[in-house]
Amino acid sequence: MIGRDMRTLLRPRMLGLHLFAVAAIVAMVLLGLWQLGAYGDRQAVSAEERSAADPVPIDDVLGPDDAFTADADAKRVTVTGTFSQPQLKVAGDDDPTPWLVAPLETDTGSAVLVVRGRAETLAALPRGEVTVTGSLLPSQARADDADPDDDVIPSLTTARLVSQVDADLYSGFVVLTEQDPPDTDSGLEVVSPPGVEPSFTAGLRNLMYALQWWVFAVFAGFMWWRIGRDLARDTAQVA
Repeated sequence: MIGRDMRTLLRPRMLGLHLFAVAAIVAMVLLGLWQLGAYGDRQAVSAEERSAADPVPIDDVLGPDDAFTADADAKRVTVTGTFSQPQLKVAGDDDPTPWLVAPLETDTGSAVLVVRGRAETLAALPRGEVTVTGSLLPSQARADDADPDDDVIPSLTTARLVSQVDADLYSGFVVLTEQDPPDTDSGLEVVSPPGVEPSFTAGLRNLMYALQWWVFAVFAGFMWWRIGRDLARDTAQVA
């Protein structure tokens, strides 16, 4: 029976159906891949535009008592204020050299924690008012201190540091990229902020088109199988 079905499907008059179905499925898969590539391109452009955007005052993005939002993540912001103690060493990331972090108190009486740079020893804080530009990031998750005897804390967790800073803290922190006036004597190694994530909605239409083409390809494959099965069954009944 199977051999008879195969002979029916391989008859010359069936080859046109097979060629059309294969061509249609391949075309739909390729169109889906093309749309997926367009989605990736639009995501890359979105990330580039966000990273190149002009910085905005931090209070336009995140107030002192506001919860951190996705829109604030990695936003380039400016903060004007005066650095104060305590200055902290934070493990920060995979690099063994810790971050140097200090609160920057604004004229509102609140303070935002600023990652000034990376160094093994504490560096003197700038005197007077400064304007810091950098990437705004959310408070890190609380981490266990592997070596409680050293002077490095394991993570930059705002809730954990509230008791150590007199001023009201923002729920995020800023990784400094520029400072005015510049702190040329600090000798700190610059900390590179993480890459900017693109907006999820950038190119979303292309992603949906890609999924649509692949659904069409699956449906075409099903119809190819269905038509071939029905023709084989009809031929068998006539025989």
